[in-house]
Amino acid sequence: MTQVRFQFKTIFTTLTLLAALAVGLAPNVACAFFANDGLVTDATASQAGLKVEWFSQVGIGAAGSLVDWQLNVDENHSTTYYVVESGRRRDVISQDDLDSFGNALGIEKAEAFAQARKDFLEHEHKVRGREVEVKISSYTLPKSTLYVLSDDGVLTALDADTGKNRWSQLVGDSLLPSVGVGASEKFVAVVNGSRVYCLDAETGRILWDRKCKYAVGSSPACSDEFVFVPLANGRLESFPIESKGVGSVAFVAMGEGTARPLITETTVAWPTIAGHLNVAPKASRKTVSYRLKTDDAIVSTPTSKDGMLFATSLDGFVYGLDEEKGRLLWEVSTGDGISASAIPYGNHLYVVSDGEALYKIEAKTGRYAKGWERPMTGISRFVGVAEDQFYCLDTSGKLIGIDKKSGSITSSLNTGYIEMVLPNYETDRMYFATKSGYIQCVRQLASVRPRLIGGDLDQESEGPQPDDGQPADSGNPFGEGAEENPFGGDSADADEENPFGGDEENPFGGGSDDSNAAEEENPFGGGSDDSSDDENPFG
Repeated sequence: MTQVRFQFKTIFTTLTLLAALAVGLAPNVACAFFANDGLVTDATASQAGLKVEWFSQVGIGAAGSLVDWQLNVDENHSTTYYVVESGRRRDVISQDDLDSFGNALGIEKAEAFAQARKDFLEHEHKVRGREVEVKISSYTLPKSTLYVLSDDGVLTALDADTGKNRWSQLVGDSLLPSVGVGASEKFVAVVNGSRVYCLDAETGRILWDRKCKYAVGSSPACSDEFVFVPLANGRLESFPIESKGVGSVAFVAMGEGTARPLITETTVAWPTIAGHLNVAPKASRKTVSYRLKTDDAIVSTPTSKDGMLFATSLDGFVYGLDEEKGRLLWEVSTGDGISASAIPYGNHLYVVSDGEALYKIEAKTGRYAKGWERPMTGISRFVGVAEDQFYCLDTSGKLIGIDKKSGSITSSLNTGYIEMVLPNYETDRMYFATKSGYIQCVRQLASVRPRLIGGDLDQESEGPQPDDGQPADSGNPFGEGAEENPFGGDSADADEENPFGGDEENPFGGGSDDSNAAEEENPFGGGSDDSSDDENPFG
């Protein structure tokens, strides 16, 4: 009986939405039907200087739920949008929108479609005796895609700027649990059961699938060359895309993989429940370069910026590392465990601890930002960023805007319970979702066109920076004197104060008196239990 009621409620809700759209209600009006399902209405958003840009529903079975999503911003490919404005009405047509045959419109057809829409609206206003100007404008942005995965294997690609469905694909066996999704500019990876699937990002077509060597621990990550899957035994299995996943190897690590790996231009980094952040060269797939050891599990994806890696741990510390050299540059304690990733924004990191406090930390030095010696309390989740402020959810469920420089609260919006948030520090859009598959995008009223957060935007001065006596381009995070070095001593004493411990604490294995144990846990090995040549990562 409970199942029947649930299905009836789902069908009724869906039909209500379709009816609302059929009679031409504005998106914010239709959105009001789902206010109790953890979505923001346009009427309430406007009170905080925000607007619901779009909302959408992705395909999920009656008993299914949304399990994972990822935003991919492809700066190497652009998308052109045509905007038809008529009074308060605003229609956006993208070159990636599909025609009646399921093919992308392209620029010329999108422009023609916009012109046809303009002509129709002008005729409608004329018939009704209205004097309303209809205008067409256009803009070009990096291609942004929101990939959404349900636990029954339905993967949906949405245009992150308009919410329109680009494609949907059933991946794997719907009776097996889908673990997660990872995406690059060209490919998308999905783990269903113990198999990893590689899809074409443009069309959603499944290119190949392979069985993982061990049970999967967390969501995959995907570059244009490899698919990386964290395994439950701590290893990271790397599947070469060019060979359709044949010849995969596994990097050795300890503890279950806990979060989606981070892929940078040169490395791949993944955390484990053993408290290790493992970093390996992305291209060679031969060895773990180094690993950071913490005192508790790392359960969030690391982040990176300007040649640094940032990790948070349940031990309550935030860590900053030199990505190339693997050197621990600084560590700072929050006093509470940290389950969320550190968010790089401008010259700082924003960290929300499990103690529901927000910290602002200088990314290069690890010092608390000026005026942020004490954290902002009552914060539960980081949501998104804009040009001059950022947004968080507080412990009462309010969406609050915080001034980037002063830390003062600029706006507050009662949202009720929001089930899922996709922390976004790449663009100035905020994304919310419900487990049942409703997704919406919220923006500032003035931000009509999406904009990237980064580059010149983040170079603005954020108040006085500490003078460490070094040239501006030195990048020395320790200041002028050796006493500022968090490891103690100067560079000559680096070996004695090795932050990873001496030989007895060597995080890479190896230096143990027990050579057999070292060989078994050697993180530089290919990680394969099969010693055959095709499994040997060294060739």
